[in-house]
Amino acid sequence: MEVDRIWENVKETAGRHARNKHRLSREESERIVESICITEGRLSLPRDAIEYFARELVRLTDEQQA
Repeated sequence: MEVDRIWENVKETAGRHARNKHRLSREESERIVESICITEGRLSLPRDAIEYFARELVRLTDEQQA
């Protein structure tokens, strides 16, 4: 399922940013999620889904940096 692949990609991306000690902004995380969606063949998700995945990307990155 596309959403599962998007979620896995969000988690992998969070790990990369955490290893690089890169703090993501909300805007940057939204652009990353939109890019992941395009890569996974899902050209658009509802805005609230993109915002959710973007918040999770920031949260996971921050958790892994701690």
